[in-house]
Amino acid sequence: MAVRIRFPNQADFNCPRQLVVEAEAGGCSVIDLSATSFVKPLGIALLHGLITHIRNAGDEVEVKVSSDDVATYLWRMNLHSPFAADGGVRFNPDIKHFTLSRWPKQLLELTIVDVANDDEVVTAEEHTWSMIARGAPQYGALRDPIRTAVVELISNVERHSGTGRASVIAQTHKDCVRIAVGDVGIGVRESLERTGTHDLQGKSDHEVLRYATQPGITASPGHGGMGLATIADAIRLYGRAVHLASGRGVFSVFRGRESGADGAFAVPGTIVEVAFERPP
Repeated sequence: MAVRIRFPNQADFNCPRQLVVEAEAGGCSVIDLSATSFVKPLGIALLHGLITHIRNAGDEVEVKVSSDDVATYLWRMNLHSPFAADGGVRFNPDIKHFTLSRWPKQLLELTIVDVANDDEVVTAEEHTWSMIARGAPQYGALRDPIRTAVVELISNVERHSGTGRASVIAQTHKDCVRIAVGDVGIGVRESLERTGTHDLQGKSDHEVLRYATQPGITASPGHGGMGLATIADAIRLYGRAVHLASGRGVFSVFRGRESGADGAFAVPGTIVEVAFERPP
């Protein structure tokens, strides 16, 4: 059944919980960005996941954009590229009309990487860090925690998503750098349940995400934790926030506090965004 997904203005980490899904007349699903004026890397990963999920279900999809600024940003972030040869995906208006003469240095546009083995994970991480270091050398002091977070996130896609394909997006701002890694895989709950060693019965999706950030929690017996605990600890020391979205849950770790809740819509796969503050 065709649906209309109303995409919110992504001013905070609640974006996945604020999606509104309605039945849509006709045979084409619509991702409606008419109320959207700001999207960050987590939102780009979510948009890519939504389009991919709808296409995997066999439905056509229209991405409806009403703001020239948002259309320009989607083009700059390369959202259209993975679907360039897919006649079942169209942007309205066609965001290719918003071509820029050069890519801005502060963006690592949406990149789809195959991560079927550890060598491909390392290659993807090195590319991500090189783009950040070249475009924002002021983050050099955070080289180790940022690189550790990126390699852990991409490794999780390789080991736990069931897809071996990750979307990677980064953007540097005056005060922080944001990095999002997403997949359209089985999600955190199923990944943990497949081991047969985690009792998740009665846990809401955001509680499962909180559980996954605890030390030693893993979907790969004998291989340590899922890496999310390492990332959460790094954020508590050096960062601003880490946001996890999977199933209907969103869970965030900030310096000094945590936040989690479930929404009405299930996010395809898993998305994690980390934000590190600019060093003084």
